[in-house]
This record gives sequence, C-alpha cells and structure tokens, in this order.
Amino acid sequence: DSVTESITTLRPSGTTNSGGGGR
Repeated sequence: DSVTESITTLRPSGTTNSGGGGR
C-alpha cells in the first residue's frame, strides 16, 4: 500500500487495495 493508500483515502470502501478501496 503506497500509491493505493492515497486512492483509498478518496474512496471510503476498505483499507487498502486488499480491502476493496484500491481501484
């Protein structure tokens, strides 16, 4: 979680791309 963390902050879904808030 590096760039995905930034995207996850904009998308309230999970925690990281593993949670479902990555893309």
